Amino acid sequence: MSVGERVRTLRKLKGMSQAELAGDLFNRSYISMIESGATIPPVETLQLLATKLEVNLDDLLDPPASPKASREPYHKLLQAKRCKSIPLALESWQKSIEYSLSNVAVDAAMYISQQEGYTEQIHNILFTTYSLLSRIPIAENQAWFDFMFQLGNSYFNQKSFTEAKQIYESIIQTNPPQQVERRARINLASALIRLTLYEIAIMNYEQTIELLKLESDNASEQLLGMCYHGLGSCQLLLRQLDLAYNSTQRAQEKYARVDQDRWHAANQNLGLILVEQKRYNHAKQKLLFSKSYYVQKGLFAKAANVVDDLVKIAILENDLELATTYNTEGLSYLEEHTYDPVLMVRLLLHKCQILKLQQNDSYRDLYTAVKALARAIQFDLRDNALETDQEGLEA
Repeated sequence: MSVGERVRTLRKLKGMSQAELAGDLFNRSYISMIESGATIPPVETLQLLATKLEVNLDDLLDPPASPKASREPYHKLLQAKRCKSIPLALESWQKSIEYSLSNVAVDAAMYISQQEGYTEQIHNILFTTYSLLSRIPIAENQAWFDFMFQLGNSYFNQKSFTEAKQIYESIIQTNPPQQVERRARINLASALIRLTLYEIAIMNYEQTIELLKLESDNASEQLLGMCYHGLGSCQLLLRQLDLAYNSTQRAQEKYARVDQDRWHAANQNLGLILVEQKRYNHAKQKLLFSKSYYVQKGLFAKAANVVDDLVKIAILENDLELATTYNTEGLSYLEEHTYDPVLMVRLLLHKCQILKLQQNDSYRDLYTAVKALARAIQFDLRDNALETDQEGLEA
C-alpha cells in the first residue's frame, strides 16, 4: 500500500472528507493528488497530516509491504530535521539519489541548501537532484517550484546567469500560480540584466507589474517597488534618463511604507541618474542622505558604496581634495568594519585616479597592487578609467 493509499484509508477511518483533512493548511485538490499518488509530499506535510489523522508518522511512511530502501531516506531525513543534523540530511539525500526517490531527494536538497546557503557543494547537490528529476519527475507543485527557485538562485550566485535564466524560464513555462509567476519573472529579469538583455528584462518587469495591479498588501507594494526599481536600472543602462528617474521615484513611493533599506537603495540610484544628467548638487544631496542612514544603521559596506559614488562626483567636479577625503572615508569603512573586496578594488581604483590627476607617480605602484587584488577576486578591470586612458599606465 502506497503512502497516498494509507492517507486515504486512515482519512476514511476517521470519517473525514478531503476538504476537512486539508483544513486551512492545504487545499482539497492537493490532498486528492497525494491520495491518488500524483504527488508524494515532503516529510513536513506528512507529519501535519499524521497529526490531523491522530496517527504516528510511521503509520504513513512505514507500510509493511514497502521495501526498506524506500523507507530509510524518509526516516533519516526526518531524524536529520529533528536533530538539525546536516550530515544525516546528506546521508538521506545520497540514499534517495541511490534509490531514485525524487521527492525525498528534493526535500533533502532543499533542507541542506536552506541551512548551508549557496556554496559549490550545495550547487552540486541541487544540480544532481535536478538530473534525477529529468529522469523521474515529480508533480509541479509548491515543493517543485521551491526547488527550482533554489536551483536558479544557486546558478545566479555562481554567476552562471544563462543557466539561471533557463531555470526561471522553465518555471514560467509551466503556467504556474500567479504568485509563483511574478517571483519567477522578477528573478528572470535580474538574470537578464546581468546578460545585458535590458529590453527583455523591462518586458518581464512590466508583465509582473500587470500581475500585481490588483494587489494592495505590503508584500505586493514591496514587489512593485522592486519592479519599478529594476525598470529604472534598465532604463539608466539604456541611457533613458528621464524614464529611469520616473521609474526609480515610483519605486521609492512603493518602498516608503515597507522597506527603508530598499528606499535608500533607490535613492542612491536616483543620485546616479542625476550624475548622468550632470545635476551634481542634487545628486550629492541624495547620496549624502543615504550615506548617513547606512552609517547610522551600521551598514558600512553600503555606506562605502555610496561614498564611492561621491568620489566620482568630486572627480568630475575636479575637487580632488574632497575626492581624497571621501575616498579615505570609504576605505576606512571597509578596513574597520566590513571588508568587501569588490568595493575595495573600486575605491582603490579611484585613489589611483586621484593620484594620477594630481600628477603623483605613486599611482603606478598602487595600481599594480590593485590589479593583483582584482585578479584574485576575478574583478574585471577593462572598463575602468585608468585602463582605457589613451596614455596608458605603462607609457
